[in-house]
Amino acid sequence: MLGTGKTGIAALLSSVTELVVTTTADVVNANDGVTSLREAITFANSSVITFASGAGEAFAGDAVILLTGGELDITEDATIDGSTAGGELVVDGNGSQSVFRSNFQGFSADISITFDGLTITGAETGIDSEAEETTINATLQAS
Repeated sequence: MLGTGKTGIAALLSSVTELVVTTTADVVNANDGVTSLREAITFANSSVITFASGAGEAFAGDAVILLTGGELDITEDATIDGSTAGGELVVDGNGSQSVFRSNFQGFSADISITFDGLTITGAETGIDSEAEETTINATLQAS
């Protein structure tokens, strides 16, 4: 896309309004044919993140995303809609400081983040956010 400063997959994804997570793995691999929550957040760019829940899909029933790569950093507006999963969706921080983080490295707090229909657990702080607007319709569990 001209003028965005983005090329390749980043340019393509900057125009997407919905990203569908298709794996419970916490991976970043552009060539594996699946989309992880970490990858979807990286390219959210004001998108809604949903979860593949059709028959045989990763989120057809209860599912746990166990973070192995540390906190999930949110730098732009995003909606993470766990209500699209077919069962209970748990995002487990695996003992990290927080599961989701938006207040780091000078990123603007002038963003809007919505969490819907998830259980966030396994971290000292579930959501570490200084976003201008953070809407939480999720279960936060102390680790």
